[in-house]
Parts: sequence; structure tokens; C-alpha cells
Amino acid sequence: AVFLDNNNDTEYIKLQLRQLLTLAKKRKSAVGIGHDRPLTIKTIALMLPEFQREGVELVYASELVK
Repeated sequence: AVFLDNNNDTEYIKLQLRQLLTLAKKRKSAVGIGHDRPLTIKTIALMLPEFQREGVELVYASELVK
């Protein structure tokens, strides 16, 4: 699991999201833990194209548990 927003800073959150992306590609899934803070949501939205280019889809954690 990767904690996304321990620091409420765009660059920090981007770094954490890139770590999540790398982990997801390596392990075929990963869990990102964050808050519904405006900056976190905005940063995730900014990073979505990068995730899409890498073929990684963001889903709710409940979708990983079957």
C-alpha cells in the first residue's frame, strides 16, 4: 500500500502516485490510501492521463477483493 497524501503538497502526492503506478505495474495491483481532500482529488485527476498511458486503471479497493 502507498499512502498518497501524508503531506498536503501537489509534488509529494504526484511522487506517491507514481510510486503507486510502479507498484501496480510490478504486482498487477496496488492499494493507494488517501483522503478526499481537494488537493488530493485534483492531483489524482492531473495524473490520470499518466496512469492511462501506462495501462493502469484506478478502481475502488472493494473491486480488488473478490
